[in-house]
Amino acid sequence: MPSGKRQYSGWFFFCGVLVEKAQGEVEVDGVSYYVRGPGDMPAPNEMFEPHPLALEFTIELPWVLLGENPDELYGPPVKNSNIGATT
Repeated sequence: MPSGKRQYSGWFFFCGVLVEKAQGEVEVDGVSYYVRGPGDMPAPNEMFEPHPLALEFTIELPWVLLGENPDELYGPPVKNSNIGATT
């Protein structure tokens, strides 16, 4: 991403009762999330029964692994005009 950050998203499952459904996605401090109830989320395993809920989230975080730039390390392969050439 041009910002130098990477986007991560996922689901956090928990047990509970959804008292009031939100009108849509909420964003707080750069984290967007939405609480979803049964029928509106992936099926969790049985440990979350009888009242499974899920928090769907998306966040952008800086890449901090060893000071590397993932755009340089994991970008598309570079064409090498010498591949297949005979000497």
